[in-house]
Amino acid sequence: MGEERELRFSITGFFRIYFRKFHRFLLINLIYFIITLPVLTFVCIEVNMAYMSLQGGEGYAVFPGALLFAPLFASLPGGVNYFLLALSAVLFGPAKMGMTYVFRGFASERHVWMSDFFAEALKNWKQGLFFGLFDAAVIGGGLNFAVAAIITVAERPGIVPGWLFALLALLAVFYFNIRKYFYLQAVSAELGIRAIIKNALVFSFLSFGKNMLSCVLCLLIWYVATALDIRITIALVPLLAWSLSGFVSVYMGNPAIQKYLIEPSVKVSESRLD
Repeated sequence: MGEERELRFSITGFFRIYFRKFHRFLLINLIYFIITLPVLTFVCIEVNMAYMSLQGGEGYAVFPGALLFAPLFASLPGGVNYFLLALSAVLFGPAKMGMTYVFRGFASERHVWMSDFFAEALKNWKQGLFFGLFDAAVIGGGLNFAVAAIITVAERPGIVPGWLFALLALLAVFYFNIRKYFYLQAVSAELGIRAIIKNALVFSFLSFGKNMLSCVLCLLIWYVATALDIRITIALVPLLAWSLSGFVSVYMGNPAIQKYLIEPSVKVSESRLD
């Protein structure tokens, strides 16, 4: 069994699945991009503002791709952009559930239909809504705090200690490592929110190496997709960035779900039958 798992969750296996299902990854990415575009634009604009404040209001943006969508949102009638941002934040979690379910099926080499994306989003909409809003609160709150700290440093150098930025980075990595297990557990087993959060904390340490590698790879994907050139952003974000980073996260987190959640549940069920 262990040998089979090693073969299944290999680097070659990842690329074999990814390229075989490439057209589906493109479609899922496009759907997810439309849902998350307002939130993604907002995050990029916030980071751009903070970085340019460090440069005294001059220089280049960290995420040049955001400059493509910022005027579009700014030109919308009053309140519409905030409505789209709120709608995006609400739909984000259920859509993440659907995407995670499909990607877990791909990673486990089980057949899943594209319709399962929407079916699982609806099935798990309550937990999806909770964890989506939880994501928005944690990431949004952390981002606003970081932006305020960066702007303060730009205006009054030395007032914010360097260790505070290191702590923020550490907390961001820690949260990134546990959040994928929220969605993976929700689409894999019938668990309550408390159990999902507790297990996610445990899984983040049990698979620490894979989680850190997943974090680095996803950051690299998004750096290439958003921080290099606006033409790269136009090509990668609508079609590849969400699905590629999402599949990396699911593919590397799925072994922990299988080993520590699914297999023990199967053994308990089998022992009860005996």
